[in-house]
Order: sequence, then C-alpha cells, then structure tokens
Amino acid sequence: MPRLYWRPARGFAARPAEFNVDWVVLHYTAGSHPGDLNWLARSPRPACPSAHFYICPEGDVYQLVRLENVAFHAGITWSRPYTWRWRRWRAFRPNERSVGIEISNLGPPRKFAEAQYRALAFLLPLLLARFDVPLQTLPDPWLGCDPRVSREHGGDAYGLDELDGFRGLLAHGNLHYSKTDPGLLFDWDRLRALEAMASPPAFATYVIWRGDPTLIPDEGVPYP
Repeated sequence: MPRLYWRPARGFAARPAEFNVDWVVLHYTAGSHPGDLNWLARSPRPACPSAHFYICPEGDVYQLVRLENVAFHAGITWSRPYTWRWRRWRAFRPNERSVGIEISNLGPPRKFAEAQYRALAFLLPLLLARFDVPLQTLPDPWLGCDPRVSREHGGDAYGLDELDGFRGLLAHGNLHYSKTDPGLLFDWDRLRALEAMASPPAFATYVIWRGDPTLIPDEGVPYP
C-alpha cells in the first residue's frame, strides 16, 4: 500500500454545486521528483497549475487539493483566447468536471514505474467509488497521446460532444490536441483490470475521501 501525504497546493477553487465529477484525468508531469511536486504545490499566481493527487516514482501518493474543490489541471491551453474554440471549451468546464492525477515521469521514452501502477491500483477504486464513476476508458485511450497523430489530426482527439456523454478515466491527451500525456507508454490495460482489487483499508478511504488537512499532523508527514 502506498504511503499517503497531505501537501496543500495554492491553485484551487470551490467546485460549483451544479457540476458532478465525470472523469478522472491522468497526466504525466514532464519533470522529475521532487521538483515537479514542489511546482504543483507552490506554483505562483495567477496560473497556479495543480492536481488533486501526485504520484512520485516510489509510488507514494500526495494529495494536494481536497476533492470538493477544483484543481487547475485540465484547463484551456490555446494561445488565442477569443476564438470560437476557446469560448466553447471554456463553457465545457473540464476542471469542474474532473479529478486530476499527476504521475511523476519525464515523458517518452521513459516507462512508468511498477510502484506507480500499484499506487494507481490503490487510488483509482477509491475515487471512482467516491463519485460513482464507472471503470472505463474511451474506445482508444491512446488517441491524442501520440505527438505525430496529434499534429496530423489538426484538432482535439475527441470532440466535445463525445466527451460530454462519457464518464470514466481520461488521458489529458484525450482532452487537448496540444497535450499527449500520459503518453503511448502508459499501460491502460492494467487499469481495466482493477475490478478484481481488494478494498483498501478504511483509514485510507477516510483520508482520501475527506482530504481533510486536520487529519494529518504535519505537512509532509505520512499518515498514519
């Protein structure tokens, strides 16, 4: 079982009551630990990118944003903010509809560590049960995670209409034509087999579901 830490991030907002969590979005950091963790937790305003969870190479799990709040992990990345695409995406509100998990990895050709898959196998069933999100992916979760395909595609990997009716696991590359994480080397098939997992300990369920900083005595101290 991974060790759990609370490391509060600066970048978050209250999740509006009218939005339900439909997706758990997976990213890689394109950086190395602990620099990428510090960047997520301490990014200066106004950008303040963040995620709800961060998984380090050794498989330890850091919660940075409470689940009732919005983390800034899947927002708009286009450079021309007043196009029709930008206006439509802004109305789509991907951050408000999702929980974000950043996995420490420099990106291709580097593979993900076995400990990181074990951490996901621990964390994802908790999150999916918490928000009643089914364990499923899009038909081709790798679509949008290949830079060559993304450039040739000339647009988003999946249309907003397809995403609007979907609930489950997403790659960041499924959302944005400009993103390719978690990349072609991420093994989605391993996540599809999580239904056979044993239930995690009750204390871990409590810590992750509540995300309450008062439960953990000091920042950076494992709990329990």
